[in-house]
Amino acid sequence: MSVSEQSISHLLDQFDPELYLFDESVPTEEELDDLEQHHGISFPPAYRAFVCQGGHNYAGIANRILSPRRALSDQAHVDTHLLPFAENGCGDWYCWPVAALPGAPVVWWDHETQTTSDYADSFTTCLEQWVSS
Repeated sequence: MSVSEQSISHLLDQFDPELYLFDESVPTEEELDDLEQHHGISFPPAYRAFVCQGGHNYAGIANRILSPRRALSDQAHVDTHLLPFAENGCGDWYCWPVAALPGAPVVWWDHETQTTSDYADSFTTCLEQWVSS
């Protein structure tokens, strides 16, 4: 198990099992590989570990983390150089700069100004901030 997978497993262990929605399927590694190949992108390893363990179905944090398929379909809502992976429910998105994937930092995309600002140095750091708040 990689460091990313261990960090994600540790975070998921802190989640309340009663707060899982299970409204989206949990992708396999092979499904993620196919999506990445088809769309010409690479998801961060920590995100891959998170969604392969069902973390995107957790409702216990304020921001909704998207499934890989939803992230790719919602890319139309932000600048083309960004890939959203979470939304705040008010039109703003947490994204990765596509050119920096798979080791991309997290940026905040503001739907009103259509600008980005730095948010976190990684998906794992972003999750840790959300879990601790």
